[in-house]
Amino acid sequence: MIQGRPSVAALTDAVQADLDAHGLDRAHLLGNSLGGRIALELACRHRALSVVSISQFGLGAPLERAHQGALMITARLINRARYPWLDELARTPAGRSLLLAGMRAMPWQASPAEALNMKPGFADQARF
Repeated sequence: MIQGRPSVAALTDAVQADLDAHGLDRAHLLGNSLGGRIALELACRHRALSVVSISQFGLGAPLERAHQGALMITARLINRARYPWLDELARTPAGRSLLLAGMRAMPWQASPAEALNMKPGFADQARF
């Protein structure tokens, strides 16, 4: 569990602790975005057998933090506004595209169940 503000180092520590809990000294790692950065950090700690890191970013530079923060706040506001209609949107390919765009390739092909499984993350955040 991460204490305090999340950082790349703190998130990497959490993943490393999970590897330790599963008795894994090193593993093949694949990560996208923040996961890609964490995979690279684990490699620097000699915990990787191999790494595939796609579109990694860091959370370190002030402009990165500002950009990511603006995106996350906007996504939360939009998702809170459409929260009452999530069940209805999940029923149609167009609705699933609206809900899952940016999170899944070809979101219209997702099942209604897959779209609804994302429901807790859409707008349940306690704070911005």
